Amino acid sequence: MKKFELIGSKRQNQDGRPKARRKWIAIVACVLLVVAVLAIIMPLPINIDTHAVEIIFSDDSHIEARTVRIRGWFTFNVFSRWHDFRGTIEILEYPETNSDFVFTPLRFQPTLVDDGLWGFRSAMLEYVSGLEPITSPFTGAELHDITTFGVIYATPFFRQAMVVIADDNDTMSLRESRVVVLNATTREEALEVILSSIIETNSISTGL
Repeated sequence: MKKFELIGSKRQNQDGRPKARRKWIAIVACVLLVVAVLAIIMPLPINIDTHAVEIIFSDDSHIEARTVRIRGWFTFNVFSRWHDFRGTIEILEYPETNSDFVFTPLRFQPTLVDDGLWGFRSAMLEYVSGLEPITSPFTGAELHDITTFGVIYATPFFRQAMVVIADDNDTMSLRESRVVVLNATTREEALEVILSSIIETNSISTGL
């Protein structure tokens, strides 16, 4: 009789284990779902002051030190291929970047080469011009001039980032344009970031 009771208790314990395992799996799944939802509805603060290097790929002699300041909120979108940023991106040596964006939030779209959620994304940098606004004769609204500064390519939370600056005709070429690479101190470090991004879009061609 005692032997039968012992075997029965073992079977009860074995039957309870799958239920406990399923319970823990459900709890972990719920926690992950909550974290993913919070990542979307609760953007994370960005407060960056960093050095940068400006180079021209086709001109070995062009290298200038730059300082970049980024303030705002970054939304990492787990369920989509784009991320949002609300705030300011300023290159201190370029006064035109000390202004508000024309369109907010900045929506970082995937490049043609998709590196997954943590890969490079791109967004146009268009600032409200410092010129005096014009009053519309039809609506009376103030119309601000737009400064198309360039395109920023960045991984989430600006772990790696670079800005391709547009020329006077608002055109950009990764080979010919000025490129400001964040956190770089030498031309070699800047080139490493540029080459790792493997960028190819309709408006910017690597030319490599």
